[in-house]
Amino acid sequence: MQLLPEFNNLHDKPFKLVYYALLGVILLIIYGMIGSRYIMHLDLVNSIYFTIQTIATVGFGDIRPITPLQKMFTVTLVRVVLLYLLMHLH
Repeated sequence: MQLLPEFNNLHDKPFKLVYYALLGVILLIIYGMIGSRYIMHLDLVNSIYFTIQTIATVGFGDIRPITPLQKMFTVTLVRVVLLYLLMHLH
């Protein structure tokens, strides 16, 4: 069973780029939601809100990490987003 589709045609390259970019964003959102649910003890709506707010680097400050573990999770989420952006801007 193949998880990811194969792109053999040259015309499939734009679709391949979009596919992997969307897959990366979805994985980032899932990582942020799981971490904010279990590390920051947020409910589902607030974990989605916190993840999107952190990924977008908006930072309203209404939901803040308090403990060192929560702060480290937030730092890793921001770092992963920055690395992902730098990797795709290359």
